[in-house]
Amino acid sequence: MLKISTYNTRDLLNQELEIRFAELEEEWHHTSLEKLFFEKKIYRELEKDTETWELIIKAIEKGFEPYRKQLRREITRDDILKLTEKPVRKSRSST
Repeated sequence: MLKISTYNTRDLLNQELEIRFAELEEEWHHTSLEKLFFEKKIYRELEKDTETWELIIKAIEKGFEPYRKQLRREITRDDILKLTEKPVRKSRSST
């Protein structure tokens, strides 16, 4: 009985670790995307006078192309849509 209980506990702990690992992987992915989005100035695609929203999304996808190998999974449309919701501050030049 103790042996079975021990194995069940081990399996539950292993499942919890796998879930937490997946959550951390997802967090890493989104943080990396956000960092690239701003550091590589991909966000500027939002500022362009593009005809349709779909063309803006495609331009952002294209902007990530050189950095895809740095990521652990593919960039989804949802990833890009989340990035477009981030506020973009325009810097003011001092006069």
